[in-house]
Amino acid sequence: RVDAAATGSTSSTTTSFSQPAWPANTRVEVAMPMILDPADPNYVYVAGTSIARSGDGAVNSWTIISPPTPDDPASLPGVVPDPEINRDSYYANEFGAVTAIGPAKSTGTPTTPASTIYAGSDTGLLWKTTNATAASGSDVHWTQLGKDVLPGTWVTSITVDPANADHVYVTFSSYKEGDRAANIW
Repeated sequence: RVDAAATGSTSSTTTSFSQPAWPANTRVEVAMPMILDPADPNYVYVAGTSIARSGDGAVNSWTIISPPTPDDPASLPGVVPDPEINRDSYYANEFGAVTAIGPAKSTGTPTTPASTIYAGSDTGLLWKTTNATAASGSDVHWTQLGKDVLPGTWVTSITVDPANADHVYVTFSSYKEGDRAANIW
């Protein structure tokens, strides 16, 4: 259910995320990120293995804007590292999803969604696109940031400066690895 009150509307809409259907074997975290576009709140982003963007004011029409194949090096989560793979039946396929989305308000307008979006995953990868509004979702190009520099642990949040899309703060959690230190980049 997407509550439109955030955009000043008094109505809400329910969606099944079925148009188009999510790619096969999509992983979705328990705390799946769902965020309104800060430039044009008629657009909603949700993520699992890939990121989907709603249509303009329509939450029953979605465009996949990132590579959709789980455990593919080209997907935003990439390949799930061996220590993170749960082999029991209850937690199987628990990891390998986008955990944070950060659209850059300064790259959109009140009638156009942000063209720059940052995405982070539970596998510790951070990505950026500057053409998120490409006509076809398959034309959206993602670039990995901070390879071999960033902590490489769970991305917990992304905050983009509303006035400058090149200023971004990202937090990482190493709690699963036994490290309680704050990781803010």
